[in-house]
Order: sequence, then C-alpha cells, then structure tokens
Amino acid sequence: MLALDNEQINALPPDDRNRYAALEALFRQPGWQLVMALAQQNAAQALHQAANAQNWDSNRMAIGNRAAWLAIANLQRETQQVYEGIAARVVEERSLTDLSIESAFE
Repeated sequence: MLALDNEQINALPPDDRNRYAALEALFRQPGWQLVMALAQQNAAQALHQAANAQNWDSNRMAIGNRAAWLAIANLQRETQQVYEGIAARVVEERSLTDLSIESAFE
C-alpha cells in the first residue's frame, strides 16, 4: 500500500494528488493483491525458464517475460518512490521561494 504522510500528500499538486488517491485506492483492492501474487509467481517461473532454456532465443524470451512481470510486481513500490520525489521537489521549491521572498525584504 502507498504510504505518503499527510504533509507529503498536501504538498502534491492537485492533479498528482488525485492520481495518487486513485492509485492508493487501486493498490488496496483485493484484486490487486491477486495480480501482485501472480506477477511474483510468474516472474519466478520465467527465471526458471530462462535458467533452463534450450537456446539463446528461449532464454531471451524468458528474461523479457520476467522483466514484464517484475514491472507489475514492483509497480506499487515504484509509484511510492515517484510520488515521494514529487512531494520532496515541491517542498524544496516552496522553501526556495520562501527564502527568496525573505531575502527580498532584508
């Protein structure tokens, strides 16, 4: 599940805040947990297929298959990192703006 705190969520621009809320709702769904379990299972199976491939083409196909399943399995964690980065950038930009305003009055 996504885990931004309220300060981070409030720092997000409105469009990003709405997308974050929608993704957070998606990741809480029981169906998403099934998708995650299947993705992890299929990624492990693809790794096994790659290790036991009879030729280079089969190995590459299995590695590509695994990469696709891992992209799904890691989506929640990567989404968290993206929105943490957006919130941090916005907070930093606001801090710099506040500093420049304070400097202007000195």
